[in-house]
Amino acid sequence: VERGVIRTLCSLTLYRVIDILSHPLAATRPNEMDEAVQFIKDHFAEKFSLDALIRHMGYGRTQLFALFKQHTGLTPNEYLVRYRIRRATNLIAQGESDSAVAKSVGFSTTAYFRSVYRKYTGKYPTGPKPSRPTSVSK
Repeated sequence: VERGVIRTLCSLTLYRVIDILSHPLAATRPNEMDEAVQFIKDHFAEKFSLDALIRHMGYGRTQLFALFKQHTGLTPNEYLVRYRIRRATNLIAQGESDSAVAKSVGFSTTAYFRSVYRKYTGKYPTGPKPSRPTSVSK
């Protein structure tokens, strides 16, 4: 009798696990990933920590990344970088210097900012590539 009960409980547990795993991940609230996006927008200029986003949202890393990507088409990292570049483009249009823009949108160094900006936009933040000093011929 005990073996039958144990077998039944194991079967029920297995069916429940299969049922849970067969459904796609979904946020428990419809606007939950909008909250994650807003968190990124609110903190993009800071030294951003994905761990802070994970703690704020209350999900494990893998589940949060899957839900966020399902919602936005991007990982949280990618969304953050693209958002920073969009904000930087607006500041550059206002005539801000590379170093001021880099700092205000959360990049650690101007050189890194210029590199990432070029990767995403195909151009340098403030015009053509910086020229190298040329040697003077004798």
